Amino acid sequence: MEYSCVMKKSEPNFLVIGGMRCATGWIRQCLKEHPDIFMPRKEIHFFEREYEKGLEYWLSFFEDRGDQKAVGEKTATYLHEKIVPERIAEHYPDMKLICCIRDPVERMFSHFMMNRNGDESLRDKKFEEVSTLDSEYFKRSLYFTHISNFMKHFPRENILLLVYEDKDKDQYGFLEKIFRFLEVDPNFRPPSAKIQMKQGSFEHGNNGWNIISTVMLHPRSPRFLKKAYSGLRPSAESEIEEKTYRRMGPLLASEIKGLEEILDRKLDCWRTRAYADF
Repeated sequence: MEYSCVMKKSEPNFLVIGGMRCATGWIRQCLKEHPDIFMPRKEIHFFEREYEKGLEYWLSFFEDRGDQKAVGEKTATYLHEKIVPERIAEHYPDMKLICCIRDPVERMFSHFMMNRNGDESLRDKKFEEVSTLDSEYFKRSLYFTHISNFMKHFPRENILLLVYEDKDKDQYGFLEKIFRFLEVDPNFRPPSAKIQMKQGSFEHGNNGWNIISTVMLHPRSPRFLKKAYSGLRPSAESEIEEKTYRRMGPLLASEIKGLEEILDRKLDCWRTRAYADF
């Protein structure tokens, strides 16, 4: 199958835009392992932080590509930056966009735990104190608002919207959707598909596991260590209090309903929580 996009073959044709703490690191690793896909090693942040450096700066990250059919990058913070879709569309109106979303309160909590792990000023803070309406934790979980902003600049068929919780049920089926969207071999099985790639809120909240995972999940650690850690890691229950979900319910109801209309499905995997009882 020939790639149908009108962009030049030598230029990128897809972006993983987010969301933050929604398995985009795992997605990038699995995509990198596909023989028909090229992705640079790092998040480039071009369309938000580095735009003034010019398009040639961004394109320089793709100079090492071979003859792969799909070429792109992942920057998980593109999703919530209002100016980003306009900038992308100005240069690449046919760009394909991949976005993964998860239970918004779980995303906030994971984001907070990651920040607390690296910021002494947050060590004594509780999630209830920081998950306020004006916080970045809350704003970055307004997926419907952010996706709607992208849909002003790109047709719906150019946006693949994935649900994080589907990944936990069927990793290969989840990835197959992405591969078909990018028009590459959908039957490829990435070696990292069933491997933990990054620290989650469980690791950030447990000193012992934090130390172990820092070594075993380091970006330069060999795959066999990550695979071993994935087998050792216990299943972690959510540490978020029910009162948090009840408080967030009225604030997120319209966002979740909007997503369900876009996806044409009920997000039952989120509606099991008290905050989504509407």
